[in-house]
Amino acid sequence: MLPSSPRRIFKRILILLIALVAVNLVHLAVQMYLENQEPAKGKEAKLPVIQPTMESETTIRLRAELAALEQTIDTDQAQMLDFLHGERTTDANSFGGSLLNSLSFNLVSTWKRIYEYAMKADIEHYRYKYADYVEIGEEFREFATWRVDFKKLAKIVKTNAIVYTLLHESPSALEIISRETSKDLERLKQDLNSITLKYSKTIFPWLFFQRTPSIRELQLEFINKTGGPFESGIVLTAGKKQFQNLLLTITSLRTVLNCTLPIEVHYAGYRDLPRPMVESLSSNFENLTTVNLMNHFNLEMLNHGGWSIKPFAMLASSFKNVIFLDADVLLFQDPAKAILKESMHFRKHGQVFFRDRSLNRQNGTFGTWFRKVNPIPTNYTAHHSRYYKHLSFHEQESGVVAMDKSRTGVLLSLILACRMNSKDTRIETYSHMWGDKETFWLSMEFLRVPFQFTPTYGGALGYKNGTNLVCGSNFHVDESLRPFWWNGGITMRKGAERDDWFMRFEHYAIDTEMYALKWLWEIDDAPFCLKPLFPRKEVFRLGDRERDMGLRYITLHQEILWSPTWQPVLDLVHEKKEDWL
Repeated sequence: MLPSSPRRIFKRILILLIALVAVNLVHLAVQMYLENQEPAKGKEAKLPVIQPTMESETTIRLRAELAALEQTIDTDQAQMLDFLHGERTTDANSFGGSLLNSLSFNLVSTWKRIYEYAMKADIEHYRYKYADYVEIGEEFREFATWRVDFKKLAKIVKTNAIVYTLLHESPSALEIISRETSKDLERLKQDLNSITLKYSKTIFPWLFFQRTPSIRELQLEFINKTGGPFESGIVLTAGKKQFQNLLLTITSLRTVLNCTLPIEVHYAGYRDLPRPMVESLSSNFENLTTVNLMNHFNLEMLNHGGWSIKPFAMLASSFKNVIFLDADVLLFQDPAKAILKESMHFRKHGQVFFRDRSLNRQNGTFGTWFRKVNPIPTNYTAHHSRYYKHLSFHEQESGVVAMDKSRTGVLLSLILACRMNSKDTRIETYSHMWGDKETFWLSMEFLRVPFQFTPTYGGALGYKNGTNLVCGSNFHVDESLRPFWWNGGITMRKGAERDDWFMRFEHYAIDTEMYALKWLWEIDDAPFCLKPLFPRKEVFRLGDRERDMGLRYITLHQEILWSPTWQPVLDLVHEKKEDWL
């Protein structure tokens, strides 16, 4: 037996050895974790998900049932949406086309599968946590963010649209389902209302931030505005850098086009549009209201991405029929007449969309992404979309967008466009498109709501350079091919620093062919130039009326710059102080 003192020494040595082994084991575990989880510099990685070691029999069974439903859910949803939008199996010119020559569609059996999917789908987990690793000093810091699995989100949104449309727009289909399933009609309505309310609050949480009890209540608000002072109006968004263009657009609407529609200017708090600018708009223009979107979508506006606020502004606006204009849009026609009174598209579908220029078909895999998240495209898109065919990264020009929010499909599509521009979703969507532009038509495409683009692609307004080359701003004609509007303001190139480098209102060119690339990029002082394939029918000399209007816009621009009313406010554009917050 060891003496007392050596025993104590032995015990201490043993404890020290055990502690040393434990420290080494912890160090080894940390190293293994970092090797597996830490990304390369500047990269991102999914947060580790700890899976349960065992699942209950019920969980396994439910997962198998859901997997079986997902084998047909894309087809079921496409056919049900097309049916609810009025299509039948013999309509050869249908928008959606999923029912064409389909002998397998049965309303009740299809609905049963969709209903079962709605009850079993895990709608809480269309989002997942993601880790952004940022190098700070000599170590990585982890910042957790939310990301959206858009393919899952698309299925959930379509399910919600089917339930909502069936409940509020399809009484005959609802009666058939009630009768064939032996379910009381009122009880069925209650079930559908519960489903759509649950789905809506989960996937559109910002919609219920302030006062909206349900999408139906919101829709009824717009329906009830028919015939009232807020039936139709114009919405613009602007930050302080767009304020000068904004002034020209509003002034031209009132003094050149004599447009009397009420106007709303939306902004994301005073950091976006300084208080003096906001107050100057209200005090200098009649029938104009300013709207702080922080009061409607607080969290989204704190994290807005510039373009992203546009669909939110359209949704929050007071108007049933909303015409959105970018702050740098100028027009040759009064939009109230051209869109609300004369547009066949607006009368038929409740929307007016314009196509952008055919550019950047080499950008990424946008066509592949589209097919992945929307495996059954509509008949219209499959035949007419450059984006779907991977011919152009740009499909829609969202400088002018018109929508009738009282229509069920249009309202649901606009809400989905907001979702596609929300912070956790645009991380994915903006990687496959240029900002908000495509979200308007894509949201209608995903929900298979009938829509239509104007007949031509983005053209050019400016001057001829050589025989058939027209150089200038991104230009658009209406459905009758009459000159309508352009964006980029009054200068030759968008964002030009020289205020005296004005547009030349001489010629314009349209583009009627979807396959060829015909654009020359802006270089040095030269703007974009379009070389149409068919110059005899696509290149025109601008009419006297439009040329005179162009000169008036230049004069207005100069008057605004030197106006004692606007000069002090415009000086804020270059200020960095925040005492105006």
